[in-house]
Amino acid sequence: MPNLRAASRAGRAGLLLLALPALLVACGGRDEPSPANGAAAPRALADSAPEPAAADAPASADAASCPMRGLWRRCSVAERLERSGFAVRPLPDTVRQPGLAIAGSVMRIGAAELQLFLFADTADARRQAAAVVADDARPAVVRGIRRPPAVIHSLNLVALFFNNDDHQLERVQLALTAGLPAG
Repeated sequence: MPNLRAASRAGRAGLLLLALPALLVACGGRDEPSPANGAAAPRALADSAPEPAAADAPASADAASCPMRGLWRRCSVAERLERSGFAVRPLPDTVRQPGLAIAGSVMRIGAAELQLFLFADTADARRQAAAVVADDARPAVVRGIRRPPAVIHSLNLVALFFNNDDHQLERVQLALTAGLPAG
């Protein structure tokens, strides 16, 4: 019996040695920036600029070029909303809003407007979402909105949703705050 126990312990130790590097890689990223004295200005996600050529094409045309893991991208937002049953029409416009340090992109969802601000990391997005004054925000293309936009924050995404329909607002919030799908 002692040999069997020793072999079992050795097997567990070997498994631990194999799992340790994977655990270190998975937990190695930092969500918070360095101390405030070295904190940089918020940065936009590299591919968050509108794609004018793709504005008329379906947002999910090339699933291979839009991974559904990690941080939100414009195409992953469109994909998630389409999977939730919305007819999404990305627009080639960029938009700026008071309180947000980067330019955003615009999507039409029926008669509503969704403005996307994609930050390089979640800490920047969290700070920017807290700084938004919804009463000062204005839609880029839709008219007739009778209330301030809803501010939706999820990971690196800050979205302003301009609409008049509470049910549609709830569905969009649920679609975007559920996090990225795993594929």
